[in-house]
Amino acid sequence: FSVPVVGFNDPGTESGLRPEEVQLESAVRPVYDGTIQINSTIPLRIDGVDTNRFPAQAGLGSVVCIIDTIRYMTESERQVFDHWSDGSTGRCLNVAAPGVYSAVMSTEVLLQVRSEAKAYRSSEWVIRGTPTRLEVPQSIEGEPGVRYVFQEWRGGGETPFSPVNIIAPTRAMNLEALWKKEFYFELKGPENIDLMGTGWHPAGQRVVIQATLEVLSSDGLTRSRFERWENVNGHGVVIPSPGSAATNLIADAPHIIEARYRNEYLVTAMNPNGTFKKQWVQDGDEIVLETPPFMDIVKGQERLAFKKWEGDEMDSHKGFLVVDRPLQMNAIYDTQYMVKVSSPYGASGEGWYTEGELAEISVPGQPGGIVFLKKYFDSFPGYDADGPKLSAPVDGPLIITADYKTQIDIMILTVIVVGITGALLVYLVSQMVLKRREAPQRATRRRRMRRRVA
Repeated sequence: FSVPVVGFNDPGTESGLRPEEVQLESAVRPVYDGTIQINSTIPLRIDGVDTNRFPAQAGLGSVVCIIDTIRYMTESERQVFDHWSDGSTGRCLNVAAPGVYSAVMSTEVLLQVRSEAKAYRSSEWVIRGTPTRLEVPQSIEGEPGVRYVFQEWRGGGETPFSPVNIIAPTRAMNLEALWKKEFYFELKGPENIDLMGTGWHPAGQRVVIQATLEVLSSDGLTRSRFERWENVNGHGVVIPSPGSAATNLIADAPHIIEARYRNEYLVTAMNPNGTFKKQWVQDGDEIVLETPPFMDIVKGQERLAFKKWEGDEMDSHKGFLVVDRPLQMNAIYDTQYMVKVSSPYGASGEGWYTEGELAEISVPGQPGGIVFLKKYFDSFPGYDADGPKLSAPVDGPLIITADYKTQIDIMILTVIVVGITGALLVYLVSQMVLKRREAPQRATRRRRMRRRVA
């Protein structure tokens, strides 16, 4: 339900009443010697001091405040602060002149409206004695095929038999909007037949439904004889004498009831591309249904793969059916995505996967390397994997990359360094020995050179 009860404390209501002024006693005349009196029926705070004894004294410049703006007399009656007797409406009053000041209160009572239609239930505080307008629609619709028609207001009011009611509560009141529940019957059948019984019916009423015994059908059957009544909206109604063209049933829920006729049936076959077969077939004839096993959505990335037929027991994308009833065949497909793996050393697990499956991917963990440089599997970027195997959920086309890292083999590197170092030492030692052997020869050559110069 979408329309709530409206009209509580309607500003347009002309009651002629003003909020009730509540005082302990009649106002005390102003004290001409400068004293100031404060009256109230609820506790006040005067210059920071709480008091509940009135009249109370105050002076020029005093600040008088309402502590609680609402005071409950009973669970269904309360007083609400409205204004000060000088006309101000703030919670606190600044005393600026001698006189008697009173807190003016409004008395409110609880007005509750009950209704079988939940949207029109309410509970409101209204000013006592003030005319209040209550309004509901003449009829409202609830769930599909159910409506409520207004009957009357139970509990009082000036116009209890009208959807618009005026009430001036002097005490707490409970009203109830009474409705008559009705259900809608929709009768269906081939064109060019007369159907009786479509419309709204009061709950509990016995409804007669009737169809033409023999018809020429343009939307389902041709020169066909009435076969049976069938409930098609799943409310579980039991139709007495369903094989009779005239029968009756109790209005206990909304119903969509179809008059079935036989001899020829409409066969419709659909797949994700739409309807690909729609033809009339005689009772007992055989038809061939065939739909593509695969349909590309994005070539090489996304496709539909045939799963099954919905509408009859046929598992293959191509098959034969004997028609003995109206058929609506729907080819159900699974969405599949291509999963590819980018790895310099090969991988397993690539291919088509159905949406929601786990792609099981495996790559080499240690593919090898050169001398002391070794290649090791590092990670699948974007995925949390402990090793070179990955289970990835497939919800779209995937390109999974396998990253590798290069590590140095310390043992092999040590052997190489030691070997190079040893070879270098051998070379240096041999050079030193050679120089020592050649030293005398160089000295002899230098002496000869000096003699020639001399």
